Amino acid sequence: MFLCQCVNHFINILQYIYLQNKTLIMYLLPQNARRAKNILIAFYVTIAMQLISLLSNFMQLALLRKVEKGDYNASEATTNDARQAVIAFSHVGLYIVSIVLFILWFRRAYNNLYLSNRASTNFETGWAAGAWFVPFLNLGRPYSIMKEIWIKTQQATDNLLTYKPADIVGWWWALWIANNIAANIATRVFKGSTVEDLTNLTYANMVSDIVELAAVILAIMMIKQTAVFEENLQQSLLVEKQPEGDDVLNFIVNS
Repeated sequence: MFLCQCVNHFINILQYIYLQNKTLIMYLLPQNARRAKNILIAFYVTIAMQLISLLSNFMQLALLRKVEKGDYNASEATTNDARQAVIAFSHVGLYIVSIVLFILWFRRAYNNLYLSNRASTNFETGWAAGAWFVPFLNLGRPYSIMKEIWIKTQQATDNLLTYKPADIVGWWWALWIANNIAANIATRVFKGSTVEDLTNLTYANMVSDIVELAAVILAIMMIKQTAVFEENLQQSLLVEKQPEGDDVLNFIVNS
């Protein structure tokens, strides 16, 4: 009988902590650090790939100059074409993986902002993924959401002494758009097979590589800083919702 009373008393204590303080577990936001790490790794690999691509394009320019002079052999051209093809296919595969990993991180960051109950989001959280695939909408909606994540995650921590403006988000998005424009120009405008056409295509690809490289570097900086904002938000939620010892003690004594 005494044992049953002790068990019931213990259950009542747990219920009190759960109902009155809503427990810490409810306010632990889904972890996004692992997703941030995954996309950062993919972006570091992308940087390496861009540098390799730039080097390969320099080598192709050198070969095209030799072709103009007639000072080349078939094996050089075959080797160059094979190298460029491997780099191109590798870049496409890495690009797809990076897009998927970024959207996974991006969507959770926006969803966590919503779940924190510290700020209202301007859009349904599903748009953090869907907006990337809707024509015309994808020219601005992802930027708006990223800016909202950057600003409101900081505001939700109630620590505006270290507030960082969202300039980096604007520069990142501008470079992302510029990279897509440069890539489209490179693939659609320069389609000829003459030495001059191939030279122009190579230069266009190099410009696209440089712009993408800059965009990726800014994305890395942006993700790292956002991860800090998210960690600060998580900590502020834990502090806010932690049960007060005196309240629990009084409940135990009086129950």
